[in-house]
Amino acid sequence: MPNAKFIPTAAWSAAPEVDVTDGENLFPQVQAGTYYPILSSTTSIVVPPLTAGSIDQASPTVGDTLTVSGSNATGSATYQWQLGGVDISGATSATYDTTGQPTGIYRRGVADGVQAIVYTSAVSVTGGVVNPEAGLTQDTTFTVAQTLVGNDIPTANRSQPVVFACDFTGLDGSGGGIIFEHGGGTVGTLVVFEADGTFHIRCGNGADLPYAAGTAYIEMPTGQPSGDGTLVWEFNPTGGTVRAWWNGSQIGTPAGSFSGAWTGGDGGSYLGTGIGSSATGSVHGLSPVTVVPYTTASPLRVYFNEASSA
Repeated sequence: MPNAKFIPTAAWSAAPEVDVTDGENLFPQVQAGTYYPILSSTTSIVVPPLTAGSIDQASPTVGDTLTVSGSNATGSATYQWQLGGVDISGATSATYDTTGQPTGIYRRGVADGVQAIVYTSAVSVTGGVVNPEAGLTQDTTFTVAQTLVGNDIPTANRSQPVVFACDFTGLDGSGGGIIFEHGGGTVGTLVVFEADGTFHIRCGNGADLPYAAGTAYIEMPTGQPSGDGTLVWEFNPTGGTVRAWWNGSQIGTPAGSFSGAWTGGDGGSYLGTGIGSSATGSVHGLSPVTVVPYTTASPLRVYFNEASSA
């Protein structure tokens, strides 16, 4: 067989990692690279490496659909979108709709079952800045350092949507500190900077870290949010979710879920050390519990039985 050479099988047109045959022997799913025939030095085939391509939108905002061009992935490829380097659950389509999603750094990974997953360069999805309090009717306020007793959040409202909002100047959570707490270890809610400066908003199951089943939460990196601005957060039993905004841009990636009540009846505080069991002793590594440093803070605005339209 002096002229024997590799002959691509049908898989050649379906994936960049192909089954190759010399006419008699099958060499399945070879890696990307250049291959020469067994009995000829003049004919070669090239199996191209998997390429990720690039996201088409240079400056996307929330609401845009992210698309990718330049990838040589075929119909057999699988996809995984990431936010901040973390897989987004269920985001496994070739494109990604950011409507209603947080701002942040997004990228797409692609794999084909043979070569390792490769990722596009990341792009920053910025906010459409919104007013999450728009259209809501304020029910009450809690003053700075107010200690809350059980009835300050009526039982009937604890299983309904709620939005909280407050304004800060000079907010500095880099060294930890509590903003809001209510309820206890069974059911409760907490807005806090841990001792290392990471920011958490959580509700539902009130157990300490790690997050237990029945807890909805968001987390932010050290020192965010900070400075001057308006902090708004929402607990919504429909879907069991937590959402939050800083100066009109959604922050954090909602995770986990809760059902039923978002808080219990053990009381708590706004910008105080509180009386709820979650605020006595260690809270997320914050011991003793302290109030987050700030220059000025407004009363906490409360919108019972409403969800934000943002």
